[in-house]
Amino acid sequence: MPFSIVIGLLSAALGGRVTAQSSALKVVQAELQYSKDLTLAPFVPIIEFAMADQTEKLKGIFDTGSSDIVVPQTSSPICQNEQQQCIIPTKTGFLAGAFYPKKAQGVTTLDVPLNASFVNGAGFQGGYIKTAVAVGGATVPDTQLGLFFNGSLPPETPLFPIFGVGPVQGEAAPRVYPNLVAHMKDIGAIKSNSFSVYTNDFRAGNGSVVFGGVDTTKFTGQLQETRIERSNDGALPSFVIQFSSLKMVMGGARSSVPSPCDGPPRMPAVQDLAPRNGLGFSLLDSGNPGIGIPAASIEIMAKVLRTTFSQRDGLGLVDCNLLNNRSMLTFGFNQDKIKIDMPLDTIVVPARFVKGTGCALPIFPSQDTASLGFPFLQSVYVVFDMDKERLLLAQAKLNVTESNIKEFP
Repeated sequence: MPFSIVIGLLSAALGGRVTAQSSALKVVQAELQYSKDLTLAPFVPIIEFAMADQTEKLKGIFDTGSSDIVVPQTSSPICQNEQQQCIIPTKTGFLAGAFYPKKAQGVTTLDVPLNASFVNGAGFQGGYIKTAVAVGGATVPDTQLGLFFNGSLPPETPLFPIFGVGPVQGEAAPRVYPNLVAHMKDIGAIKSNSFSVYTNDFRAGNGSVVFGGVDTTKFTGQLQETRIERSNDGALPSFVIQFSSLKMVMGGARSSVPSPCDGPPRMPAVQDLAPRNGLGFSLLDSGNPGIGIPAASIEIMAKVLRTTFSQRDGLGLVDCNLLNNRSMLTFGFNQDKIKIDMPLDTIVVPARFVKGTGCALPIFPSQDTASLGFPFLQSVYVVFDMDKERLLLAQAKLNVTESNIKEFP
């Protein structure tokens, strides 16, 4: 399920060779931007990129939860959907864009079907093409990606291109192919099949993604390693890691809810949210605009926060006084060798999207595997290293403008 968009400095030429950024380093840096449009949901990071010889910039969802770049074809049935954002006018007023291969040079149509499906219920059908992709100041020739003509969208879900960067074994194609990140390494644009993500605090500023590199100014402490878990059949289709602990720290917050005792009731300092049967595994999915954790964990949260919980709607509205930067969830990974603090005030849904009195948190019950989406990723700096089948995590520094990029590893 996608939700994140990376806007990069695009090169003007889309020729048949790699056009890298003006740096001796073999890295490609692009910007993660967040929409300020009142009609678009929060926690939707966006990446700009261009295709073939076209100068039109497409705005796609930067998605670590899927593995293909997929783009709607101009004038196709999917672009006639009322939720389309292919051409103006759109229902949201936002233009994400589409691609028309017959008006472009340097496009090869492949005899490979595309049938992509996403956790939020969206599904797209079409085929694959090869063409140049320009992102973050670099042009990557002969990149395989999906072009879709048909599909379906959940209600009230606008149509976006998807900029999937997951492992190649998670691709929608019948056979594995080098997706953008793997292809960048193959042709020498970057040294490693890796990228690092700094989403930043969506309320304050944009984030960044560095393909083949790491920005050492964007995190505190040392990057800690955890392996990417394989599925039962031995495949490695997604960024799933071991999820060892989950705790809630209230930081001395007091509720405004009346209490029989004198003064506002004090919240418990630390609350263990792990279910009796453990937490299992978690998917790191930048395309998810929420956080999916076990229902048992949310029920405990609801009691601490004096709110409601339902399987359908997740956590109920919360007293806003409780959601400060000292109240947080602490996530543990790899037997707690890695701990990440997520301040609750960084994940409060903007009031314009909330019906009722109180503050909303985008926390919902997960099914089998927890899904830590964009709200969580604001608090963590992550290096996705496919060469060594591992992730490296550290506590993110928010609202950092300095940069010190190095090749990885």
